[in-house]
Amino acid sequence: MNAHRHYCKICHILIILFTSLSIFFNLSIANAEKIQPKPFKKIEDVIQKLTHEGAKIGCKIIYAKNGQTLWAYQPDLPLMPASNNKLLTTSVSLIQLGPDYRFKTGVYIPSPPVNGIIQGNIYLKGFGDPFLVNEEMWMLTHELALRGLKKVTGDIIADDSFFDQIRNPDGWNEDRPPYWYNAEISALSFNFNTVTIHIQPDISPGRKAIVRLDPELPCLELVNEALTARKGQKKWTSVQRIYSEGKNLIKVKGQIPMDSQIKKVYRAIKDPTMYTAMAFGSFLKQEGIAFQGKITKGSTPKNAIPFYIHESKPLSRIIADLNKISNNFIAEQMLKTLGAEMEDPPGTHEKGIKIIKETLIKKGISLDGLELYDGSGLSPLNRISARIFCDVLLYMANSEGCSPEYVSSLPISGLDGTLKDRPLNGQIKGTIRAKTGRIRGVSALSGYLWTKKGEPFVFSILMNGKQSQIADFMNSQDRILSILATIDHDIENFHTYLTYSIEHFQ
Repeated sequence: MNAHRHYCKICHILIILFTSLSIFFNLSIANAEKIQPKPFKKIEDVIQKLTHEGAKIGCKIIYAKNGQTLWAYQPDLPLMPASNNKLLTTSVSLIQLGPDYRFKTGVYIPSPPVNGIIQGNIYLKGFGDPFLVNEEMWMLTHELALRGLKKVTGDIIADDSFFDQIRNPDGWNEDRPPYWYNAEISALSFNFNTVTIHIQPDISPGRKAIVRLDPELPCLELVNEALTARKGQKKWTSVQRIYSEGKNLIKVKGQIPMDSQIKKVYRAIKDPTMYTAMAFGSFLKQEGIAFQGKITKGSTPKNAIPFYIHESKPLSRIIADLNKISNNFIAEQMLKTLGAEMEDPPGTHEKGIKIIKETLIKKGISLDGLELYDGSGLSPLNRISARIFCDVLLYMANSEGCSPEYVSSLPISGLDGTLKDRPLNGQIKGTIRAKTGRIRGVSALSGYLWTKKGEPFVFSILMNGKQSQIADFMNSQDRILSILATIDHDIENFHTYLTYSIEHFQ
């Protein structure tokens, strides 16, 4: 009898326990359903529409405070990253070289000048500075004048041996048009290895348009066939760069109406080393420094002495310029510099890529599926997953040595850089710092987002498909981030029941 009562008591306790668990479970499900579908079901719908149209997509969203994945779709799928590739190049450059690293350009001489005269050659040696522009070249040559240099009896020797002689990475089409974003790479470079063509109307119709080159150098030749047109006529111009017999021929055709503003066109040049050396010679003359010899390429003798070493602005500022405007040239210069500095000169794409891979692996980031061919993302051979980008972004956000420099280098939504005009939704203006990426059939966006309540997310959205889908890709990315920015729940506990994947759409 006592045993029976004891048994009934146990059954009663179990019934109460299971009832309580059932109520708790149902409440948990209700809470999960209350929170999960609203933001993430909407994101799911955006992704599903694009995948049904044939797009390949990789996406991952992480809660930055604890590193938990909140939502993902094919996060390990290797896709073409376009300029999101720069996130890897710039992160490893900051880690390995440091925010205060400065690129150098050296002027070497055979012996100290006597009465301001150098007997022999002067050597201009480049160490990969991607920002040796007009102002910096003036500062360099002006410093030589301030040090008393008046004349060089020998030649100007341009030394680009800090890098190899491969001007472009694998996958860059040799027949590509000479646009600024295709500029060649050299340890000795000037003005991003581009020339600026200024086109403006003359005072009356029928006259030739006024066309000027900046800079004007012996290795550049202008053929101006553009005309001034009447006010209100259609403006059209064609600017070609043709390389022949050691010269960059700039050929301008078309018409520019009298009421037109000055038009600026940028073209990449061939033989950047000689281009830089000739610019150096031109700036020397402007400083009143004469030289009697020729301008040529060569190596700096081991016994040459440094006369002046010009330094660039710090790497942290250069990386900001790189990421804000997505400059391919700076990224490739940086990649080869990594190889030369962390191993031995000459710097190569292969050495730089090796350093990127080794560095990220040491930081605990798995590189499964990674294929790298350049530092900028212009090569269509690159393959990177959304998971790798998120891992890199999360690591850099918590890096004591260079987190502020890295995060602040990224464009801000609706305010600057390549995100100045994105997204159109004013709701998330200023709440996103992210790297854009776009080449044919590819649109990517990876970075950081803060919700209305200041909750931080790391995200990566990679989309590959047809060129005709690019506008849809960009609009979808903006839509996803707009949805994400509206989350106002207790994110600290979000991951306990919200980690979500839509792999079943494959």
